[in-house]
Amino acid sequence: MRVAGLDGSEDLRYVGVVIGESGAIGEVYRGLRSRYVTLHCRELPSSLKRRLVEDVLAAGLTYVCVDARLVEAVREVQRLAAARGLRIASKRAWDSVKRRLAEYLVELLNRYRVDRVYADAEVADLLRLVGLRAPYGPAAELADPIAWANHAGLKHLALEERSAYEYLVEKTLRRLLEK
Repeated sequence: MRVAGLDGSEDLRYVGVVIGESGAIGEVYRGLRSRYVTLHCRELPSSLKRRLVEDVLAAGLTYVCVDARLVEAVREVQRLAAARGLRIASKRAWDSVKRRLAEYLVELLNRYRVDRVYADAEVADLLRLVGLRAPYGPAAELADPIAWANHAGLKHLALEERSAYEYLVEKTLRRLLEK
């Protein structure tokens, strides 16, 4: 079974995604948990964070980091709407941009033919907006270093980087202007 783990960085600026067969995910997870106290970068000393990222990326799974820039996307939607004479309340803009991010992530998961999704609490709440249930599990924990890598500006050949910013702004603005 093909599974994906998703983990969001602070304010969902980045969403780390790890994709692989469930057996491979479990094997990588157990191997890393035997060497690290935790797979959450914020809980590790600086000296171990980069090493953990390198170890996760060396495992041969599929890694995607989505650059959502959620806060900036909301501001840009409000700015562009105002330029068209439409005032969008912050809550409405946030809710709409978050829903578009959830749709973007579901499209990404469908592209990789994922059967089961695991996510941290923040991303799980986001995915619920589009009816996708994503419990927490080892795959989600493996995605934490991927989100952190982009947050820290680390580049790696195994890490596919995708920007969702333009998608979020365009789709949200179009949806809000339709109403």
